[in-house]
Amino acid sequence: MSRLHAFSRTRRRASAVVMLVFVHLVGLASGDAAAGSLPGTVVTPVPTRHSSLEGTPGYTPPVDPDSEAVITGHRKAPLVSQPFTGGAASVSGVARALLRSLAAKDRERFSDLCITRSEFSSILWPEFPQSRPVTGATADDGWYFLVRRNSGGVARALNEYAGQRLTLVRVERAQPVERYRNFTLYRGLTIVAKDSTGALVRLDDLRTVAERKGVFKIYSMRD
Repeated sequence: MSRLHAFSRTRRRASAVVMLVFVHLVGLASGDAAAGSLPGTVVTPVPTRHSSLEGTPGYTPPVDPDSEAVITGHRKAPLVSQPFTGGAASVSGVARALLRSLAAKDRERFSDLCITRSEFSSILWPEFPQSRPVTGATADDGWYFLVRRNSGGVARALNEYAGQRLTLVRVERAQPVERYRNFTLYRGLTIVAKDSTGALVRLDDLRTVAERKGVFKIYSMRD
């Protein structure tokens, strides 16, 4: 096997691993049952993928001191001082602001509601199991997938509800609250609102809200 062929195969394998990591990460954000277990609960482990080098002379398996995070659902990260900026004072506040943005047909208003690149990399990412060094994935990788999902979700919501004046009735939550050391996730959300005729409308565009020290922001939209 030529060095070029071996290098290409290694790159393809690494890309596949990163993709699998963030399919799981996006699943966590959107509240999928398979990815959304509470910290401290036992989940069915993903089947181990063995290296093609396993069993060869000198092979050493990768070191993964944080392997327990796959079971607990979070890594042991240090406390951080960085605050959330913008956002709202509650999950309901996020929902109301989202409805106002839709009524105004204003995509820019969503920027103050959504998690920023800095907040994701410094506050959220270090506590996700996917951030373990053994995965080879970085905060940039995670942000790449997340921001595209959210951009698609915002576009979808605007396409369906732009210009409609909806009044919030309540926010329903189908998934348990996930508490991490530096933030909390509220998953499986559905906005229930009234339109101009008084009819109830159910919006499932907002999927996950993150909270830190009383500030609530959109973590994930449904794309």
